[in-house]
Amino acid sequence: MDFLPKEPPEFRGMGPGGAVSSSGVALSVGPGPHLVAHPRAKSKVWRYFGFDTDSDGCIVHWKRIYCRVCMSQIAYSGNTSNLSYHLEKNHPAQFGELVKSNAGPGHPPQHQQRVGVAAATARAPKPEPQGARTMSSASSYGTQAVSELALRSGFAAGGIGVAGGDRRRPDLTRAVCDFVCEGMHPVSVVEEPTFRALLRAADPRYALPTKHELALKLVPRAYERAREAARAALAGVMSCGVTTDLWRSPAHDRAYVTLSVHAVTRGGGGGGAATSTCLKTFSVPGEDPAETVTRALYEALADWGVVHKVSGVTTDGSPDVVKACSLLELSVQMPCLGHALGRAVGEAFRLPRAQALLAECRKLVEHFRATAAAGYALREQQRRRGVAERPLVADGGGGGGWLSTLAMLRRLREQRAAVAAALGDVPAGQRLSFEASDWARLEAWVELLRPVRAVTELLAACRYPALSTVRPALHMLQSAALAARDGDLKEIATAKEAVARALAAAYSQPQEVAAFLNVAAFLDPRYKRLPFLSAAERAQVEAQVVEEAKAVLEKLGAEAPPCPGSFSPPSEEEPLQPPPCKKPHLNPHLNPDLNAHLNPDLNPDLNPDLNPHLNPHLNPHLNSHLNPHLSQGQDNPLAAIFLQSDSDQTQEELHAQAVEELGNYKAQRLLGLNEEPLAWWSSHAPLFPTLARVLQRYWCVPATSVPCHRLFGAAGGGAHAGKRARLGPPALVDQQVFLYENARGYHDAEPSDAELEDAILWDGGGALVAPLE
Repeated sequence: MDFLPKEPPEFRGMGPGGAVSSSGVALSVGPGPHLVAHPRAKSKVWRYFGFDTDSDGCIVHWKRIYCRVCMSQIAYSGNTSNLSYHLEKNHPAQFGELVKSNAGPGHPPQHQQRVGVAAATARAPKPEPQGARTMSSASSYGTQAVSELALRSGFAAGGIGVAGGDRRRPDLTRAVCDFVCEGMHPVSVVEEPTFRALLRAADPRYALPTKHELALKLVPRAYERAREAARAALAGVMSCGVTTDLWRSPAHDRAYVTLSVHAVTRGGGGGGAATSTCLKTFSVPGEDPAETVTRALYEALADWGVVHKVSGVTTDGSPDVVKACSLLELSVQMPCLGHALGRAVGEAFRLPRAQALLAECRKLVEHFRATAAAGYALREQQRRRGVAERPLVADGGGGGGWLSTLAMLRRLREQRAAVAAALGDVPAGQRLSFEASDWARLEAWVELLRPVRAVTELLAACRYPALSTVRPALHMLQSAALAARDGDLKEIATAKEAVARALAAAYSQPQEVAAFLNVAAFLDPRYKRLPFLSAAERAQVEAQVVEEAKAVLEKLGAEAPPCPGSFSPPSEEEPLQPPPCKKPHLNPHLNPDLNAHLNPDLNPDLNPDLNPHLNPHLNPHLNSHLNPHLSQGQDNPLAAIFLQSDSDQTQEELHAQAVEELGNYKAQRLLGLNEEPLAWWSSHAPLFPTLARVLQRYWCVPATSVPCHRLFGAAGGGAHAGKRARLGPPALVDQQVFLYENARGYHDAEPSDAELEDAILWDGGGALVAPLE
């Protein structure tokens, strides 16, 4: 075949299965393929590789090539990167020859360095061959260490390898660092064999950074870069709210507090963009925890320059954190609504009658989940009755939180007909006792907790848990959902009292905190009518909003530059100065008569000290012409009665402007309960610019201390808590939690396998398989 390139001299005369030793001597290893290079081959690496051909000389398979040295088969994908790597790893002598043949005067020093490394590898001692298979692998003896040395040397010098592998090293290292930091994985993950195998599959030449390099160099550098970006973003924040999250790492037996700040910034429309920034995570010792938290909170807020910007703080209710916030004299301290609801429902679940019912429900669920025959019987009954084929839900003995317990009760109520029928098929000696009265009690508990769950869904539906929902939600629960009704079971009435009492204790705040909650609710277009307040209380809320708006307008007026053409009287230290003279456009060197015009000391027309028309001290009438108020006060006797001061006029105007804007806001239609209030403010902020700034002070304090998906999501905070608990020493915990939290959106939930439980346990509704007898 003329179109095929001829074989190099060292391969001529070889049989079909010929191979070449490390010294270039042909080896006879029996019959084998007849190899030809690529028809359009340009790289010299094809001297050592080829395609198999048939009897007519046509290439048999374009995706497989053979090494002429060891006759091993290699996958081919259109480039020669893996071919060069095969030579470098297994045949250093041939690789050295290839590098030398490619070397020239124009190649960089890194290329010459690789020639030296290849030559050193070729001279490395090799063990005696022990057969054909051993001979093919003997040439790679000692190559791995030298090849790694070559790679590291090239990376350190910034060189580019033969196949461009060095060029990818920064990208791969950055990706590994992002995986560890933004994925909140321990740095020791780079030592996992499976992780190393994954990176080898991506790029066999890539050398992973060690866990020490990550912990001491890469992670701190990423932390400093992200910290500077976060600091720049917080510089323009006028008001911010603080949240604290107390958590424990069982693996290291340490308690930590994560501190975050939140703000409602003026977005593209002037308002309605919520931001959250994690500031610091610090460990809490067992001794004097409140003092440690106080000092750490103040140092972090001072370090970030937000001490005087804090409007309030939301805590999870930990006594040490609450005491620390009191010592810092933070004016507004809010309990987390999610934790408050959880504690209140927990009080109800701890009632004796409730505990007995939950114990029976858990036995029932365990029976159908753990026994194959019972599970099969339940699915049969579901199909017969047309009930959704879904497994029962276990709540982990209550360890999954009250929402998981409610999910267990709701699933039992949904599957009542199928469960009752399946229980009838159980032998009498093994039958579980779940009577009609038990089903009635279960139904009553589900109805009791339905409005509480509705509050959590309302919070979770918003991208930012604004404080405006707290006051309406508490009013709905305490005045309606938890109110005693005729016909309530005794245990349900007791449970309502327990939940209401716990919520009242959690939000028994001072008057200024109650007023803060009312204003936050009034600024929400969903609740602005405040139906839970009396007319007098609504008037107080509106008066407070007007005062806040006036303060904003005064601040804006003080910060605004003076309008062009406006006059402000001079102070005693700064007397009136004449306006600057316009310079002539002629050249004084060409006209000596212009020198007098350019030197005010020589020209009385330009010197105020010599011209009474330009100096107010020499002309007492000048002041009256420049200051109209002074002229009117001197010449008009009515000015003392009817001419008010500028300050009095400004206050009246500011009050009128604030009242007008408030009236326009009240005239807007109510927003739907399922609509996003921040989105509404983003589009309406140009209409209410002052109220939008007032909103920033009140809504920057969130209703929950952690994102809602970690409190109310299907998996709760289990996925996040599990990843966080594996982190290493406190310094790395602070940096990695900072990078993780600030790399994600506040509303972005962690991936979870919770939704796969039904599919795995119930086979996705597949074909029923009867259990073996």
